[in-house]
Amino acid sequence: FFISLFFIGCTKTNESNSTNNVNKISAEELSKDENFKRYIINFTELATTVSKKFDKIQRDNIISQIESAKQKKMTSNEELQFIETINLADKDFFLTLHTSLLSNLQSLTKKYGNIDKIIFSKAGALVIEAARARTSAVKATTSLTIQSDCGWRYALCAGSVGFEGGLLLAACEAASVGIATPLCLAGAAVFAANGIAECSDNYC
Repeated sequence: FFISLFFIGCTKTNESNSTNNVNKISAEELSKDENFKRYIINFTELATTVSKKFDKIQRDNIISQIESAKQKKMTSNEELQFIETINLADKDFFLTLHTSLLSNLQSLTKKYGNIDKIIFSKAGALVIEAARARTSAVKATTSLTIQSDCGWRYALCAGSVGFEGGLLLAACEAASVGIATPLCLAGAAVFAANGIAECSDNYC
């Protein structure tokens, strides 16, 4: 199915989008949206896992393999098998995550349309900080892989990575003529892993 491109202004700067049709929802409101929370947690956990599993050279090599695989016009099952073959993730887990992320993106698109990058990043940081606070409060071992103890600047950086990764995912899915493709998420996740690694290097 077709995912509209609700992420806009793909830049590496901290400047807010100047487009007039950007939704005016606040970061606080967005951070409480269940679809947004699920997207941020799931996508950031995936990117963080990939950043820890592979070094920069390996990640760049995986990106090249993914781009080559896209040219082969694989079926969805073949793509999932490829993702498992390059040791990116278990194919069943990846299929579940892919379905969930696209569903959440679609819901956010329907509810909000375009979302400002700064608002998105701040909302993402609030979600990550809330996850850290819950983990700290219960003092329990958790499956959460996000480096949520690195402070607000790291959380804000990770939120921005979530914005950029979502932009790539939505654009790739749209370019696939409405056919949901796991390789789109794989490419977006590895790209985001590079960003998460930079966030960690700079703020942890």
